[in-house]
Parts: sequence; C-alpha cells; structure tokens
Amino acid sequence: MAAHNADPRQGLRVGDIALGVLPFYHAAGLVVNLHYFFFIGLSIVVVEKYDFPSMLNTIARFQITTLILVPPQAVSFCKHPAVRASLLGSVKYVIVGAAPVPRGLQRSLYEVFPDAQIGQAYGTTEATCTIAMLCSTRKHPVGSVGSLLPGIEAKVCKADGSLAGEGETGELYVKSLSTALGYLNDDGAQETFKDGGWVRTGDQVSMTNNGEIFVHDRLKDFIKVRGFGVAPAELEDCLLQHPHVVDACVIGVPDEYSAPLRFAVVPEAKQITQAVRCVLVPKGLGKILIALC
Repeated sequence: MAAHNADPRQGLRVGDIALGVLPFYHAAGLVVNLHYFFFIGLSIVVVEKYDFPSMLNTIARFQITTLILVPPQAVSFCKHPAVRASLLGSVKYVIVGAAPVPRGLQRSLYEVFPDAQIGQAYGTTEATCTIAMLCSTRKHPVGSVGSLLPGIEAKVCKADGSLAGEGETGELYVKSLSTALGYLNDDGAQETFKDGGWVRTGDQVSMTNNGEIFVHDRLKDFIKVRGFGVAPAELEDCLLQHPHVVDACVIGVPDEYSAPLRFAVVPEAKQITQAVRCVLVPKGLGKILIALC
C-alpha cells in the first residue's frame, strides 16, 4: 500500500486527518486505518462507538479529510437525512471496501463527495488485508476495485480448476510475501491454503487484460436459482437505487418444491412495497418476495 500511494497524486498527504470508525479487530481497521495511516504520517480521530449522526459531527468538528468505509456506512452517506454538504467539505479522499460495492452506490458517492477522490479497495485477512486498490492517477471503469498492489500475484480459477479467460468469472487466488501460512489449530480450514503459496479468497471475480479486477460476490453467498448462481449484491444494488430504500440485504431461503426464494427484508416501509416491485420487475429479476417487518 505504501508503494501504491508513493505517488503524491494518489491523494494521501502527511498531516491529513483520517476518521477511525472501523473496529481495530477488523483487518481494514487495524492494517489500513491504524498501522498504514500512521506509517505514512496521517493523524487519526478514533470514534469510540459507531453512530452515524455523531460521526457526521465528528467529521465537521475535526475537519476529517480521509474516510475508510464499509458499504453500509457508505449507503448512509447517500441516504441519511442528516447529511449536509456543509458537514463534508473537508473530505477529499474516500475508500470503500470489505464487501462488494454496488455500482449505483459508487455513482451516488460521487454526488455526495463531488470534490473528493473516491476509490474502492479489496482484500482479505489471509492476505494481510489489501490486495487491490483504485489508482487515482488513471480512470477506472465503474465497478472495478482497481488493480493488484505491488508484490501481489493473482489468478482466477474456474470451478474445474482451469484458468479463467478475460472477463470470465472464477475464484480469485492470490500469493505474496505477506499472505498467511494457515489458520492456528484449525486443520479443517486448510483447504484455503494451496501448494505453491496460493491462497483461495472465496470471492468470485473477473479480470480484464489490463489488470482491472471486478468482485461479484462471496462464493458462499451466491443463491442457486434453477441451476444458475445469483449474486445477492446484484439484487441489493437494484433495491438501493430506489430513493426510499435506506439499506438492503438479500438472502436465499430454501424451498423444498423449487429453488430458493429471494427475500428482501424492508423494515418499517410497507408503503413502498409496490414501488420496489416496479424497480425490480423491469430489470428482469423476476419475482421477489418482500417480507415486511
């Protein structure tokens, strides 16, 4: 990461102030938000407990310049009524990671932070956090998490073990000097660590010839529907595009007579049931069962 951000055009500067909102037991919170930011000379304002309105006030009070967010927090910046441009004027660098970032959310962040550099980061705990990041010195397509950081090798493998071609989906394998050697006292999980130093990430991705990586979802999160894998993140992205949807989480519910049903839990929002259906059906996503709390 230090090599990646050595170019001053990347946006991070000595003296910048980062918000420490991710817990330090989280890989991104510990490795990026704490170790890495201190290493390159940033100050950190630590938030004791996550509360979004309080976090907005902290950003304004301490003139926070750098945000490291997970997607649900990023959604709050785009949807919460307390968000005002006057509170966010100091922010000039936003990184979102730890889970797939829907393309609609990425576009919305550009509207909320029009003067900031906005990027995605992708990594795993087994790889000692960050694997790929967007580069601020060149334009990336929407949905890309960027390219590999220096010193990291990667390959995309299909289910039969063969290498995926350009644009084909498969599981991402990574290798570097910083990847973990295994799990302590957990032999049952050693399938993650393969011969030759390769580590299975468990993420379905695709990669272009110029090294752009697109993360589709966690393999274990895919919902099998009539023989086809459905990425929950794709459905969640469609739901989040509706102005009345604050957040969304799509899960598969087993059905003994057919395929898993798709449930979207919409708390305290009975009045938007029909509106959400109108968003999903034109996109060819079929029937979706909306369970109202």
